[in-house]
Amino acid sequence: MALKSTVKELTRQNDKLESDRATQLEVSSELQASLEDHKAQAVSIEREFSAYKEENKLSGDLGALQEAVAVLQDQLRGKKDKK
Repeated sequence: MALKSTVKELTRQNDKLESDRATQLEVSSELQASLEDHKAQAVSIEREFSAYKEENKLSGDLGALQEAVAVLQDQLRGKKDKK
């Protein structure tokens, strides 16, 4: 009788593990699909930015861009002060 109970318990545990595994495989597949979608979106955004950068002749020199922004801000402040 004890052997029969042990077999039933092990069968129940096995069924539970198989169910858990199936659930995890489904979640894993969904995450993989989501990851692929995000990768595709990132590539699309990179392409759009590259096209925008080329169209607007943006430099890769962040320091120069920051300096240009500072100059423009100073000019705007100067115009405000004169009013």
